[in-house]
Amino acid sequence: MPQVDKQSPDPSGSLPLFGLTPFRVGLRYLLKKRLSYMAMLGVALSVVVLIVVMSVMMGFDQQLRSVIRGYQSDIKVTPLTSRLYGFKEEKWKEVREMALNIAHAEAAAPFIDGPGLLVFSEGKKAGEHMQHVFFRGIDPQLEPGVSGFDSDFMSEGSLADLARTYVTDTGSELPHCLIGSALADGSPFEQVMRTFYVHAATTRAGELVLGLRSPGASRSITAEQEEAVSGIEGWVRAVGQEKPKARRAAIKALRGVSKDGLSPEARARLQEAVSLVESGLPEEERERIARQFRSVREAPDYEAAGRRLDEIIAGERARYPLAIDIFNLYRERILRYEVVLFTVSGDSSSRMPERRLRKFRVADTFQTGRFDYDSKVVLVPLKDAMAFVKSNGGVTGLNIRLDDYAHAPEVVAQLRAELGDFYIIQTWEDQERPFLEAVAMEQFLMAVIQSFVGVLAGFCIFAILTMTVYEKRHDIGVLKAIGFTPAAIARVFLFDGAAIGVTGAAVGVAGGRLFAAHINEIADLLERLTGWAPFPETVYYFKEIPVDMAWRSPIIIGASAILCSLIFSLVPAVKAARLDPVESLRYE
Repeated sequence: MPQVDKQSPDPSGSLPLFGLTPFRVGLRYLLKKRLSYMAMLGVALSVVVLIVVMSVMMGFDQQLRSVIRGYQSDIKVTPLTSRLYGFKEEKWKEVREMALNIAHAEAAAPFIDGPGLLVFSEGKKAGEHMQHVFFRGIDPQLEPGVSGFDSDFMSEGSLADLARTYVTDTGSELPHCLIGSALADGSPFEQVMRTFYVHAATTRAGELVLGLRSPGASRSITAEQEEAVSGIEGWVRAVGQEKPKARRAAIKALRGVSKDGLSPEARARLQEAVSLVESGLPEEERERIARQFRSVREAPDYEAAGRRLDEIIAGERARYPLAIDIFNLYRERILRYEVVLFTVSGDSSSRMPERRLRKFRVADTFQTGRFDYDSKVVLVPLKDAMAFVKSNGGVTGLNIRLDDYAHAPEVVAQLRAELGDFYIIQTWEDQERPFLEAVAMEQFLMAVIQSFVGVLAGFCIFAILTMTVYEKRHDIGVLKAIGFTPAAIARVFLFDGAAIGVTGAAVGVAGGRLFAAHINEIADLLERLTGWAPFPETVYYFKEIPVDMAWRSPIIIGASAILCSLIFSLVPAVKAARLDPVESLRYE
């Protein structure tokens, strides 16, 4: 017989004669094993969860810092005194001049802080609208230099509105104030506006349903359509009592209207009616109406405000003929929009605190994005705050803005050297340190907890590859017998682990980015379907879920998933490499 030379193994462990490489063998094992796809899915899900959680937590941190820096100055200086308004006039003016001469200090403004009670003075049940608040007296000219209220948080006006006064119907002048959007939600004025929005939406929906008897429809109005109109009217009557059952009944009645025989135009009208009852007036329509009523608040006196309100009523009557009557019923609430601020204070000559009160007119609202601030803070003119608490020109402290916050430590050190130990000098981070540390700890703990999902996916890879080694020990014996080296055998299973990790990480990164980008739409859909709000603003302070869409975190998470997959595939790979081919083939 002719002599046949044995195929010498390639240094890499491959067998060119048989067309076998660790890559091809590993790919064959991977594709034939259904559990491999489950492992990929597990890795992908763990990556998605981590990316979404970290994107939200990092977005929350960034948004929180941005919001805090918007309404707080870089540095705050307060005197070390037991008196709330103990920063005497001559002293704070001297400190302000000194601070402005320090390098990197751009602006400085005095302020007064104090606790109080706010009462909306209109309505029969005004006392029920009492709110515990913190008032802050600011200088309308100096404050824009140290905070971002004008550019970031005002709805449409500016801090300059605080410099104006309002002449009432009795001829007296009222100073203006600014209140947070969440605080304004409880005011009689906002209640009137919300009632108008609901009545306008239901009135329009009723008109659309009744319009089905128009020539555009191929039949007269049916009993179903009459029932839908009755449902809408029942909801309108229940608006003041805020009965959700009436709204659900209106939606049910609308959806019960048969669409058979309706023209495309009539179908579109019916769909619009359903949308109006479900979601109310479109956002752009609400903004249009709100802009008009802002001009009522901008009026310098009661008479001008009344004329402007009459113009708005005349203009909107053609569009919302029934709903516009609400403004005639609540005319005084709209024209006045006044609040009474209560506080207590005392001076060195009085043993007991003295109750003080002052009436203000709301000029505008602001929205910082932090619910605790938007629901508790009232901004008033500094001169009126001084008169309100009888501080004799004294203030609570000074706010200082820097041209670059990176220089804050050296500016703080210089201020402490100039002022000594009789003043408390803090950066905004010092003031919010407990809160920021709590957020950082929450972010860390969430990352650690969610990473266990990735570890669980790694154990799945370990179990699947261990099972594959056990099932394929005959194949491993054959491969070793024909020349595969232990290193090549190990590479087969390392490739499988890496392939599972890379595929799962790629799918997870794509899915996580997509989910994070649309997380607010998903949250809104979930709330509409279940009534449960996954991100309530009263807990998390923000109107919507903040998300950081930077690529750094997804890349790190994806790379960690791949590394984790390789680590968990090492033990099965080493076990396969150490298999004795003789033992593997003994009983075959």
